[in-house]
Amino acid sequence: MTPLSLKRITRDLKNYTFVINENNIVNVQYKNYQVSFFLNEDYPFKPPFLYLDNKLLNYKYNYFPQRIFKLYIDNGHECPCCTNISCHGRWSPVFNVLNIVDEYNLIKTNMVRSYKKHITSFIKNLPDDVLGIIKEYI
Repeated sequence: MTPLSLKRITRDLKNYTFVINENNIVNVQYKNYQVSFFLNEDYPFKPPFLYLDNKLLNYKYNYFPQRIFKLYIDNGHECPCCTNISCHGRWSPVFNVLNIVDEYNLIKTNMVRSYKKHITSFIKNLPDDVLGIIKEYI
């Protein structure tokens, strides 16, 4: 870990309690996630690989349920594996690790919205009160 990487991550996470262990693994609680990543000497010039709740954050199409992923794309969203900020062609030092988590949450929220929209399109003939209960459930 370089002094620049350490200085940058300290600035990025100044409002959060975080720990850097002897292997340069950073752990921080952010929103509903336990975020972990290896603080390498390339940060902030290259994105880190993030783990959310001990699972590698991955935008590849096979990471998401296929039906939901297809609906997301069909509803006009771009492929998240090609357009997320942690892609090497899109990453910039202006971003930080928390931006990656926020983007992931936005993509996940949009996928759920696409799925809800799809599901409710099948049940248009139901009474409004029943429809409201179904929408709350999903």
